[in-house]
Amino acid sequence: MMEWWKVGAACFGALLLFVVGIYVGGTMIDGRIDMGTEASIEAPQTQVYEYVATGEGVVQWWTAAGAEFADSGYPPLDISVIEPGGADGVGLHVRFSSDGTVMEDWTVISASPPESVVWRVDFAGMMEVERTLSVRTDGDGCIVGWHEVGTIDNPMFRYMTLMMPPEDIVKNFDGALTALKKEAEK
Repeated sequence: MMEWWKVGAACFGALLLFVVGIYVGGTMIDGRIDMGTEASIEAPQTQVYEYVATGEGVVQWWTAAGAEFADSGYPPLDISVIEPGGADGVGLHVRFSSDGTVMEDWTVISASPPESVVWRVDFAGMMEVERTLSVRTDGDGCIVGWHEVGTIDNPMFRYMTLMMPPEDIVKNFDGALTALKKEAEK
């Protein structure tokens, strides 16, 4: 007669080895994030800064961006201001969700109006990045820079970098800046 507890123990051992192997493999994947892009916008620096650094502006920008992304199969976004922030924007907290699931939480951690704003972006607890949106004058318009840095600490989540290479992520940044350009140039 077969002893089922031995079969169960062997299966558990195999599963444990598999999970440990996946975890160890994840530690070998570089978890650093450092990427960015920029776009030229034919609108005044102060006007564009309002879109990237205020609750009302971010909601307007990302409502337009969400509509653009929906054409590519992204789920519809619900964008809401959770905390209004201080006079300079520090503490402003904006939540991005879809069908009740929180996807991203953005919180302003520093601001230098009208040149730049730094957001801490929490991707549903999987990782956090610092997202700097800079706005510099360029003739009658401006250049908006998007720079993102961070580290994926959990080795299990580092596998995402293999499925979403940086160039694909930067294409998403470019899409968001294209939506910003359309809104700001209206």
